[in-house]
Formats: sequence, structure tokens, C-alpha cells
Amino acid sequence: MKSRLLITAGLLTCVLHGTYAQVVLPRVTSVSPTGGQKGSTVELTLTGVHVGQATGILFDGGGIEVESLTGEKPPENMRNPTGKLVAKVRIAPDAMPGIRTFRVLTPWGVSNLGFFVVDPWPQKAEKEPNNTPATAEEVSTPVTVQGKLDPGEDVDCFRVRAKAGQTLVCQVVAARTGSPLESVLTVMDARGREVAIEQDFAAPDSLLAHNVAQDGDYIVRLRDLSYRGGGEYHYRLTIGAIPLVTTVFPVGGRVGTTVDLILDGYNLGPARTAQVTLPSEATAEPFEVTLPLPEGSAHTFWMMAGDVPEITEAEPNDRITAAQAIALPAVINGRIYSEKAGTADRQDHYRFALSAGQKWVFEVAARRLGSRMDAQISVLDAAGKELVSNDDAAGRDPRLEFTPAQTGEYLLRVTDLSGRQGKECFYRLSALPAEPDFGLSFAPDRPVVFSGGRVPLAISLERRHDFDGDVLLQIAGLPPGVTVLGKPVIPKGRNEIWLVLAAPDDGIVQAGAFAISGESIAQGRALRRQGRPMIEAYVKEGDNVVRRLQPSRFATVATAGAPDILLEASPARIALTAGQSIDVAVTVTRRAGFDGRVLLDVRGLPPGVTAAAAEIPEKQSSAKITLKADANVAAGEFEFLIVGRVSPGDLDYVSHASQPLTLLLSK
Repeated sequence: MKSRLLITAGLLTCVLHGTYAQVVLPRVTSVSPTGGQKGSTVELTLTGVHVGQATGILFDGGGIEVESLTGEKPPENMRNPTGKLVAKVRIAPDAMPGIRTFRVLTPWGVSNLGFFVVDPWPQKAEKEPNNTPATAEEVSTPVTVQGKLDPGEDVDCFRVRAKAGQTLVCQVVAARTGSPLESVLTVMDARGREVAIEQDFAAPDSLLAHNVAQDGDYIVRLRDLSYRGGGEYHYRLTIGAIPLVTTVFPVGGRVGTTVDLILDGYNLGPARTAQVTLPSEATAEPFEVTLPLPEGSAHTFWMMAGDVPEITEAEPNDRITAAQAIALPAVINGRIYSEKAGTADRQDHYRFALSAGQKWVFEVAARRLGSRMDAQISVLDAAGKELVSNDDAAGRDPRLEFTPAQTGEYLLRVTDLSGRQGKECFYRLSALPAEPDFGLSFAPDRPVVFSGGRVPLAISLERRHDFDGDVLLQIAGLPPGVTVLGKPVIPKGRNEIWLVLAAPDDGIVQAGAFAISGESIAQGRALRRQGRPMIEAYVKEGDNVVRRLQPSRFATVATAGAPDILLEASPARIALTAGQSIDVAVTVTRRAGFDGRVLLDVRGLPPGVTAAAAEIPEKQSSAKITLKADANVAAGEFEFLIVGRVSPGDLDYVSHASQPLTLLLSK
């Protein structure tokens, strides 16, 4: 299993001696090359905002060491310089192959996520012209070609030598590393006749395996599905008779156990099985596992771990009359697939007993585990009549709640909406009682705490099945000197709180991984859940700017140089009566010549209390925000804060926080 983060020089730290006004957080816009062979030293060229001032790089996973950094000095008085960084990185000979993420550390915080691929195969840069079979670039296999489809309508062709009996594997890595490319692969013989073409475009990147019938030259052609192209349409194309796993089964098991896996794929030799030991705690979300393969290759896939009995699907169960009998609660590992040649398996059925009035939750994890399934689940009565159904709840995966009106036997049907079947149509079906529980997430995934400043941190709670308890939060991995302001508790009745991270005014720049977890007790059960980091972005919808969140691969926290502003609000304790209004005074201390406007938001207000939008105009230093309480607002004591956002006008905001404020509500 991959370690969560490699910090290339321990906790990355430096002291910032000079400062200037900064608005945009660091951002990587391009990486070249996009990966390298293990055991080699690679010279990376990165471009982006503040990238030329880099002091370090944080890589996800082990086996990559930064040997040197050479950046560009920014122009005098430029607020947000776009620059270049040359990083020499050493990939260890035993580094696990796969897609890594990284962040660049600068005096102004850490960058967005970049991608870097560790590869066991020799590397080659694509050379134009290679747009037709006649001009195909000749390559020796196995090889990973790094290229771009640029400009639009570009097609890249590669000539390889293959022998009869080989399975020629062609695999693209593009969309998984941020490229907009929707790749399509074709294999042609030496005369230009198509002998294999990719048929399933559901996966993010192309994969094509061709059983070679006779010795000779073959052409591998790569294009975009819609013939688009451009400088950002980068790809990595691996070609060769290389080992490749296409499916792993099962993709989960009971916590703390060792799971025997069945591997399917190409060029695997006799090694068709593997073992994985699962973590000791149940996982609400999939986690990555990397298996070593022959010839120094590897396969990375997703798994889940549960704390109830695990059942493996038993065929035949494609008909209601042949439904597999199971006892609940349980997690069923299944596939829409039959080992028997010529047998169609379009659906799976399970039969079980339920008691009247007890609520159950049935959920399938498929797409989020890498399955090709577009799954649908249905609850049927004992005679096969459908009672309730769902196909999309967690993305493309289904989930439904069911409370039987009568005690008796029921059935659950699992199928694919598109009629797919095969080993790649695997799933984990959980059938659990609807017990109180919660999920946790936080944003942003890369908070930057400026020297002497404060940054807001949102923690969101998903209450499940009438969970109404308090959740105690724990924040791990904060740099020395960074403190948490506010009560780290999500109280009963609240689904979100806002905390504040504060840094001393010492000019020290540091960065590292951090994590947030939550603990509670429900019906005598101790619950501990890890928070999911979320990328925070602002987008324009009509005339409004809205905050959007999406899952992140890993979270980092950093301290940085002097902020544009320091934000204060008063009074610190505010008494507000139901049905009335009160003003909060907000002031900013402008730093390093920043005179732009500051957009103000109020975060963490309880239900029934609203605040009108406000801003501090250019070159001004104060504003008022009016809080208004509804007539039926609940009395109590609450924490909230004011957030000031500064931006050059392109929705790339940097947020600053006031100190936490206390609101006393009364009837």
C-alpha cells in the first residue's frame, strides 16, 4: 500500500527575508516530461504562477528524491509572476511504478496538484512528423512514448516489431494526469489494415491488447475521439508484450484480514494470484493498493475494507428462482460474469429474510472501484415483484434505503444498465442496518497560512441514519507554531463548522501533509471517521460566483510570506434577539501596498441567521455587515467568522479569516 506522502527534505522549511504583495496561490500549469523510468534521474521543467520561486517539492508516495531546484528570479514588483522551475529528481530503482501526485512549495504556499508517472520501461519522446502509417515513428519495445496531439486533428503513429504468439499491449495515460485527451487506439498491420481497435470508451484512458498472429511490423495509431488537440493534450503511450492486470477480484474484504486476489490480464505468466492485508479500520471510501508484477511492473487499484461478514457471489444466481441465499448484515463481492463458456450473466440475485419495520441500506461500490459497471439495484418481494430501485446515488453507483412493511423473504437484484457483462463488471454490495453514522470532509485541501495571518478551514459533516451526536475533531500534521482557533467540535444540530488556522509573524515557510478525523459515540458504538480533503474552487454561474468542492488526492498545509491583508471584526461577542438585526464592524490592515477590494462572506452562522453580502472597496479599510435573526430562530451560543477574499478578478481567490466570533441568540 502506498505511503501517503514523501516530503523530499523532511518538513520543508525556509525563512522568508523579503516580501511583496501576493494575490494568487501557487499554480502549476505544465510539467515536462510527465514521468520517468525507475532507477533514472529526470530533469523536470515546470511552469506556473510562483513556480520559479520554489523551495521544494512534495511527492505522494516514496522513492522519489529531489536532487536540485533551479528557478527563475521574478521580475521586480510583479505581483503574481509566471515562471519556470527546473527540478532534477532521482527515481529509486525499487520505486513502485504508478501515477504520483506532487505539489510545489514556494514562499507563497503550496501549489495545486501536479502529476508524475513512475514507469518501469525505457522512455522516448515522440518525434514529428508521424501522422500517417507511412511516416510512423519506429520504436523498440517495451517503451513508453511521451507525446502530445498538437495541433487539432493531429494523429500519432508508431511502428513496432512483434512476433507471432505475443500479446501486444498498448496503454495510454492521459486523462488520469489532467490531459483533456479522449484517446482512441488502433493497431494496423504493415500494409495499413486495421487488426484491432479499441471498442469501449468508458474508461478514462485507452487500453488495447492484440494477440499477434504472425511476425512482422505493426502500426499503433493514437488520436483524440473528436480529433481535438493542443499543447495541453499530452499523453504517455506504453507499447510492448508487457504484464498488465485488467481486473482484480475481490476488491475488498473484512478489516485486518489477508485477502486472496485473483488477477486477470495479459502477459502475467503463472502469477495469477496475490495477497493483500487490509487495514484494521473500516473504510467508507476506497483506498489505493499497488501490487508488484513481473519485470518490475506494478498494478494500482482500489479496495475497500468492512467490519461485517464478507460473502462471495456463487453462480448460478442470474434468475430469481436461483437466487443465492445469504444472511444479513453482509458485504457481497460479485461480478456480472459467468465462468461457464457461452453462458450469459446479465443479473445477480440474492435472497434473505427481513423483519418488518427495520430500515436497511443497500449500496453498490463499482465505478469508484474501477469497475465498468453502470450498476442498478432493486429490492423485490418473494415473488419477484420490484418494490424499489436505484441506479445513481454515489456518482454512477446506486444506493437505496428500504424498510419492509412485512416480515418475510425479500430479494435484491444487481444488474448493469447497459447490459455489460464480463470480469471487469465487478462490484461490492453492502447490505447493512441503518445505524447512526457520519461522514466527514474538509476544505480547502491546501490551506496557506500567511505570516501573522489567519485562514478559514471548513469541516462538513454528513449525518447518516438519524445520527445526532457531537463530533470531536482532531487535526494532525500542522507545522510548528500554527494554531487552531475555535472549538474543534461539530455540535448536535450542526452539519458544518468553520475553524481558523493562525500562524506567527516569523516569516518561516513550512509545508507538510495534514489530516482531520472525527470521533463520536452512537448507540454505544464508538465511531471514528477520517475526513476527506476537498479542492475548493470558485466558479461563475450566471451573475453569481459560487463555491464548488471536489475530492482531492491528499491534503497539505503551509505557512507563507506576508499576507495582503489582516482582517479583524468586532465586537468579539454579539448578542442578537430573534427578529432583530445587528451590525458587525470589519476592518482590514493592508500590507505591502495591496489596495484592491476585499469581498466579505460570513461563515458558520446558525440556521435562521442571515448576512447581506458586503465588500471593502479599493483603498478603503472598513465595512459593516448586518446580521439578521428570524423571528423563530433557536436560542443558543454559536461561533462564526468573517472571511475576506482577494482576487485579481479571475476567480482565483485567496481567503483570509477574522478571529472566531461568538453569537449569543435569544428569543
